[in-house]
Amino acid sequence: MNFSSILNTIRLALATVREHKLRSFLTVLGVIIGTGTIIAVGSIIAGLDGAISGVLRSMGTNTAIVFKFPIGFNAHLSRKTCNASR
Repeated sequence: MNFSSILNTIRLALATVREHKLRSFLTVLGVIIGTGTIIAVGSIIAGLDGAISGVLRSMGTNTAIVFKFPIGFNAHLSRKTCNASR
């Protein structure tokens, strides 16, 4: 590719952007919203991770966490277990 073909390609691209202003604006808006959303979700996850780590660290090394109920999505509680918690 020589310099004139690159220059013609750039002119054609800029002319297309000028002719389709709404489409160009919506594309840029979508990129901005998508990037902002990804940054926001990443920040929220990092903040939650820091908060949970801080709570667990504040408990100390001599703390044990014990669960009465089975952990998991398929854990079914019996009537005896449910009535004992009331």
